[in-house]
Amino acid sequence: MYTIKTKQQLEESNQLGSIDIIINQAYAEGNGETFDKKYHPYETPGETMVIFWEGKPAGIAHLEPSHYTGDEDIAIRACRYHILKKYRNNQLGFVLLPELMKEAKRQGYKVMWWSLHESNVALNNAYQGKRRTIQSKKLWNNTYDEDFWQKIIYDKRFKFMVDENAPHYLQNVYWIDLTDDGYDWQPKKGMRKEWRNF
Repeated sequence: MYTIKTKQQLEESNQLGSIDIIINQAYAEGNGETFDKKYHPYETPGETMVIFWEGKPAGIAHLEPSHYTGDEDIAIRACRYHILKKYRNNQLGFVLLPELMKEAKRQGYKVMWWSLHESNVALNNAYQGKRRTIQSKKLWNNTYDEDFWQKIIYDKRFKFMVDENAPHYLQNVYWIDLTDDGYDWQPKKGMRKEWRNF
């Protein structure tokens, strides 16, 4: 079974080292770019959450005030999202994401957002509601049916510019209105408008 802990809970249970375990394993698996020069577990602002499988560190995600979009008081970005290869068949990423949303809402943000390269077809399909193939293999009750999945907005108005020096490297943008009031998120920077979608 899985458990999810915030950084404070990790500290209280003497499990803070699990963050380093996951990062080191990610590098060993060839996925270190998720963290390389972008995340420091003890210095990067925001909230880190770790998911455990049968007591062992299995994955990580970080909620970072959205400096990329220039509205850190409104939006928080879900990033450094990584499930170790050994645990991916357990679909732990799909139970971790709703927990990130709950934490972002608890912290008072209006928007939680994340981005994904178009080449990641399976996850893009999941976030866009095309979950038929994944649903047949679901392991957790309500993982795909709960309200969370209906709240994901695939925003076709813009693409996230991962690096302003490489404007060709763009990612799809997904977000959740944490106000439940039809909030219209308008990032101040970091996005390329997709005029064809207006």
